[in-house]
Amino acid sequence: MRGEGGLSLPRLEQLAKALDLEITVRRRSKKGRILGEPVEILGLSVRTQNCLTQQASRPIRTIRQLTICSEDVVAAIPNSGPTVVKEIREKLAQHGFA
Repeated sequence: MRGEGGLSLPRLEQLAKALDLEITVRRRSKKGRILGEPVEILGLSVRTQNCLTQQASRPIRTIRQLTICSEDVVAAIPNSGPTVVKEIREKLAQHGFA
């Protein structure tokens, strides 16, 4: 397991001990873990995936990128529309993003 800056957990523990610091290791939530994953893991239709990854002026490839886009931005993508927006909203909700 690597922390910030590429340090392993044992090395971080050594440094903390040398500096007389206490460290706490927290696991990321399921939502936090999937933010960097590709949109393909959401199980979107081919049309919706193509809209996001190929039709958009700035391709939306990760779930993080998708969650920060407004519905208006998604609806403005060529070949997109209310059906695509609805599908994305439903798939994100299934993964805990409301």
